Amino acid sequence: MDNVTFTPTYTVYRNTTFVADSGAWSNNSVITVFLNGLGVGDWNYTIIVNDGNWTVSDEVIIHVLNVVPTITPHADYDMALGTTGNELTGPSRMHPRMTPAMTSGTMKRST
Repeated sequence: MDNVTFTPTYTVYRNTTFVADSGAWSNNSVITVFLNGLGVGDWNYTIIVNDGNWTVSDEVIIHVLNVVPTITPHADYDMALGTTGNELTGPSRMHPRMTPAMTSGTMKRST
C-alpha cells in the first residue's frame, strides 16, 4: 500500500443491500454508519473503500438479540423520619425521558 490518495470513496452494504456511499472521504478520517432500527437477527455490514488506486473491504456481523434486561435491586435503605439530606441513587444510564419516582415503595415512570 502507499500513502497516495487520489479519489477516495466508500460504499456500505447491509446483507448485500446498498446502504450508503460517501461521495468522498479524507485519509485517516472516521467513517460512521448508524445501526438504528435493526430488528432481531444477524446483520452483515460490508464496507468497500477505494482511494483511487487501491480498494480494500471489511465486514462485521452484528447480532441483535431479543433479551429482556435484568435489574439487580439495591439493598434496602433505612432512613429516620424527619431527617433531611438522605440520598437515593439509581441506575446511572436511564432513558433520557424517564425519571425515577417512588410511590408507596414502587418505582413509577414519570416523563
